[in-house]
Amino acid sequence: MPELVHEVWIDGEGLPGVCLAGPAGDGFRSLLGSTARLVHVFEASSHFRAMQTYHAYLGREPYTTDETWAFEPYPQSWLSEQKLGEPEWRALHSRWLSAR
Repeated sequence: MPELVHEVWIDGEGLPGVCLAGPAGDGFRSLLGSTARLVHVFEASSHFRAMQTYHAYLGREPYTTDETWAFEPYPQSWLSEQKLGEPEWRALHSRWLSAR
């Protein structure tokens, strides 16, 4: 079961958001302003697991859903895509997280 890396960001207004590391998160990150901060990185094997971790990190109620697709493991192809450019986004994670 692939474990994908996720990023938790806080935008300039203090609003949190989560996205996948690497190319799949580019669209989300392009919406963030220059004052946004990467505050946490974690791995998860499904949307459900990712949202559980995200909610716990933010101190929210546990994540629940009735959507069956949310429990399905991420496809192997998503992991393969995420691995493209991994050294670059890992270096960015190190730089962004150390700047906190």
